[in-house]
Amino acid sequence: MTAPMHPAYWDVHAKLGDPTFALAAALAQWEVRPDGEPAPDARRAANTAMDAIDAMLAALHGIRSRLVTEVRQADDAAAVRADALLSMGPPGYLAGVRVRRVAP
Repeated sequence: MTAPMHPAYWDVHAKLGDPTFALAAALAQWEVRPDGEPAPDARRAANTAMDAIDAMLAALHGIRSRLVTEVRQADDAAAVRADALLSMGPPGYLAGVRVRRVAP
């Protein structure tokens, strides 16, 4: 059985590609700034880099949040299936195996 296709929120490249490229370009510009001289372009590049990092962190947080939700839903569904399987059979049996209560 193949897994169903999931929406584009799992497309990590689509969510992180643009901010990653912006970050790389901005850091490259920051890295070659002249020491001890005013460099407004480099300072703007630093701001761009921080904005790109913030965008990537927000995207990663959104992906993580969605993943946690789906994992919990999958775990809940698995627990329901396990409970149904364990409850099958006549009383005194657990999944087809006779269960005896042991006195403490």
